[in-house]
This record gives sequence, structure tokens and C-alpha cells, in this order.
Amino acid sequence: MGVGVTDILKVTRPVLLDAALLARASQKAPHEYISGIFTDKHMEEIDVRAWAILKEFDDDKKREQELSRKGRFI
Repeated sequence: MGVGVTDILKVTRPVLLDAALLARASQKAPHEYISGIFTDKHMEEIDVRAWAILKEFDDDKKREQELSRKGRFI
């Protein structure tokens, strides 16, 4: 790891989800909402992982809504 580069392993799942939610609302990239100094490769990894986590989050919410409409609660 280079001098002055932020440790990518410190970027947690909740941070990635928050960044993806903000990015979706503003039509930007998730890495733009995470402070730190990242390499280009790390920024790309952050974006890919954040979008994947957001998709899981959206799928879970959709499933919860479908189950609640059917009278089944999680």
C-alpha cells in the first residue's frame, strides 16, 4: 500500500450502503461519498461492491413489502 492511501478494508458494508444510497439519489459514484485517499482500482472496487450491496438491500425491501402484503411478517 502506498504512503497516504486509505486502507480499503476499513470501508464497511454500512458505509458502502450509505454511499450507494447517496450516489443513487444524486446520480454520482458511491466512492464520491466515502472520504479517504484511494487508488483508481480501489475506487472502482468501492463502486462495484456498493452497487451490489444496494441491490441486495433493494431486493430485501421488496421481499419484505411482498410478504407484508400477503400478511406474512419477517
